Amino acid sequence: MFTGVVDELGEKIVSDLGGHMTDDVLECTHLITDKIRRTVKFMCAVVRGAYILNCDWLKDSKKQWRFLPEEDYELREDHNNSTSSSTSTSLEDQFNFNLHESLEIARSRSLPLFHDLRLHVMKSVLPPPNEMYQIILCGGGEVVKRMPGSDAGVIIIGVEAKKRTKKQLGLRIMSKEFILTGILQQKLDYKKFLLNQDDITTSTSYNNSCGTRATRGARARKTLMK
Repeated sequence: MFTGVVDELGEKIVSDLGGHMTDDVLECTHLITDKIRRTVKFMCAVVRGAYILNCDWLKDSKKQWRFLPEEDYELREDHNNSTSSSTSTSLEDQFNFNLHESLEIARSRSLPLFHDLRLHVMKSVLPPPNEMYQIILCGGGEVVKRMPGSDAGVIIIGVEAKKRTKKQLGLRIMSKEFILTGILQQKLDYKKFLLNQDDITTSTSYNNSCGTRATRGARARKTLMK
């Protein structure tokens, strides 16, 4: 599979050497690209621990008429040189991760990063929900396509909003970086990417207040009955 590059010759080399191309991110074992990207294919490859290789792997493999060992061709930050300048910030620096280390962690996991998580993506999120759902599934998460009416253990991926609807109050709403940066760093930060801490606090306070009033009412009724 390729991302960010079109390489018809590379596709032919894959076929000639006995491999096959795929468009299924859940099936892909090798991703070829020229630099670190945050495309759907790239994020799926990282979360699954697939090989992410530079374009020289296929060129050199053709010369030997066999697929060469992947380790010498793993994508490194210096493959960004063609598009970066001395003042630009690399994606590894920007998102505080090391691709090689993240892939090693992903491959060593006994359970995938999003194991046991149920996630719903709001329509306003970019990448759009259908693409985010591909990434979530690659990470072993469960997709919930309908907005839940209550918490129900579902994490909502949303955007910043000045005001939430009543239906959203009390739900855990995270930014998309909970997913995307989480994959790159191979760790999930529930605090940093939570968007609606105040809403949850307000909702909790309201529910507690209602509970207190209900308890007082029950006590009053018991007193009248005595």
